[in-house]
Amino acid sequence: MLLELKVGSVSIVSDECRADESPPISLGEFHALLPVIPSSPIKVNKSMVRLMELPFVEPLEAYRRLPIDRFGSAILHSGLDPLPEHHYPLARFCFFAFEPFAQLSCNVDEGVFLIFGDRKRTLRSQPFIALRELWETLRAGLNQLPDLPTPFSCGLIGYLGYDLRVTLERLPLNAHRDIPMPDMWFGAYGATLTWDLYERKLYAITTGLPETGKCADRVAALRLEQLIRWLENEPKHKPADDGATKQVPLVADMAQSEYHSAIERIKAYIAAGDVYQVNFAHRFRAPVHSNAPSLFLRLCNVHPAPFMALINLGNLHIICDSPERFLQFDSKTRVAHTRPIKGTRKRGTTPLEDERMAKELIESEKDRAEHIMIVDLERNDLGRVAEIGSVRVSHLYALEPHPTIWHLVSTVEARIPQGKDAVDLLLSMFPGGSITGAPKIRAMEIIDEVEPVARGIYTGSIGYWSLNGNCDFNIVIRTAVIWNGWAYFHVGGGIVADSNPDSEYEETLAKAQGLLRMLGCQVKSVTLAGVC
Repeated sequence: MLLELKVGSVSIVSDECRADESPPISLGEFHALLPVIPSSPIKVNKSMVRLMELPFVEPLEAYRRLPIDRFGSAILHSGLDPLPEHHYPLARFCFFAFEPFAQLSCNVDEGVFLIFGDRKRTLRSQPFIALRELWETLRAGLNQLPDLPTPFSCGLIGYLGYDLRVTLERLPLNAHRDIPMPDMWFGAYGATLTWDLYERKLYAITTGLPETGKCADRVAALRLEQLIRWLENEPKHKPADDGATKQVPLVADMAQSEYHSAIERIKAYIAAGDVYQVNFAHRFRAPVHSNAPSLFLRLCNVHPAPFMALINLGNLHIICDSPERFLQFDSKTRVAHTRPIKGTRKRGTTPLEDERMAKELIESEKDRAEHIMIVDLERNDLGRVAEIGSVRVSHLYALEPHPTIWHLVSTVEARIPQGKDAVDLLLSMFPGGSITGAPKIRAMEIIDEVEPVARGIYTGSIGYWSLNGNCDFNIVIRTAVIWNGWAYFHVGGGIVADSNPDSEYEETLAKAQGLLRMLGCQVKSVTLAGVC
């Protein structure tokens, strides 16, 4: 049966399901065909949605078996929960999605595009509004969505790049854009695997989207069969080696002297009263000697983080090791929260030194002052869309341990009125305050002036928007873009009036340790781009 995928004023019609295809099978019949996986169906929505609990397999073991080397495959991985007693779990669920049946992409200097199969259409909508229009189209196609044991069943997974800022405010766009990647990309996924790490459960959830009727039921069944077949495979991916024998060079796009000069310019703006704080970043690159899936698997082992991701865009891959949640929204409770990070110390090499570094961070007046600026900014941004009087700081100055660094983190939450959705939250809050500065708009103007290369996805957000209304997005930091044989990554930090350029530079290298371990680079061998 034909399905019209309509986003705003643009529609694309899917291919008709062939009449000679076999009729859909029930989950009971399907289960009988797969005796190797002795699991039982939990719930079936006869319109389109199928759910099956599978024998639990550790996420990293499953990723080795799954087609994470295919275009459009996406992993959202929870590798570490630094505060397991926190009210909002930071690392409970992992997700794998494959073969997006539609894509929404945007380049701020070209426009917004809907891709459906081999057909591509230009949209007139603003990027965030186009995202909502696609979500609403998909949601309408599902009829009733059953109550599922996972915050993300199916829907949209993708990213928002930092330069989407120019579609929200009048801002300059002067930095050199040298990596050909969309400023926004989302895939529409009709099937996922979900790991509940608390309950030790693994679920396969499939729909027939974008088809309807009997075609939809058959597509849902085939997707379920495919997921199970993949999990039965022998491992095809393995973590990259440590690169120690390759002596992988680390290349800086900005000389340390240029970095110092940029910080002095920022401090001059602060002294003049333009801003209180600016998040300033610089970029490194390194040649890669392994494929992106292998690098991601290695990163999961050597430097786990709560909000990791792997997105395969064909000739370009995104590998994310973020410790920071930008925005989570629970559509049932109507509560949204953000968890800004501001304040960093490297971990000690001995227990005594580690304790000293943590104590130094929590007691630092400079770090606490930087931190509270951003907490206030996030309170204001969240308050623009929240119920009046509902915004509160539920946790302030929490000390968070990660493999190579300590972070200072707070939680700001609010109730969101009925009728508001993820896009309303993103329009109010994007990009995050912890990676721009205060005041935000002036800080972004200064960032464009002092950073020579565009941030791309860096300091944007990766995450999902489920068809049940839930969303969860990270802040894209500690993230490498793999393109043309190189890994590109930014690192940065908040600059205030008394920032020391040497200390700030060392802090950025500490933040890069996870990616450096993944790539096999040594900080002591940094060379300047154009010199190596």
